[in-house]
Amino acid sequence: MRINALLPFGLLFLFLLNGTAVTLLMLLAATLHEAGHITAAISLGAKIRRFDVELWGGKIIYGGNLSYRDEAVI
Repeated sequence: MRINALLPFGLLFLFLLNGTAVTLLMLLAATLHEAGHITAAISLGAKIRRFDVELWGGKIIYGGNLSYRDEAVI
């Protein structure tokens, strides 16, 4: 897992803009969202090679021969 160097600044910006409760709620929602992508990829037989946490989301690098339908599910 790699974390973008700008992520702490983005979190600080959210904290200053929205406050603690909203920022924590947004982090929880984003974490559950990305966990859903990872769960779908694993259930379809993809091997997760890397997961990057970026400023405005995550990026999953996975391997395996997946159909277009499987990619759309992920």
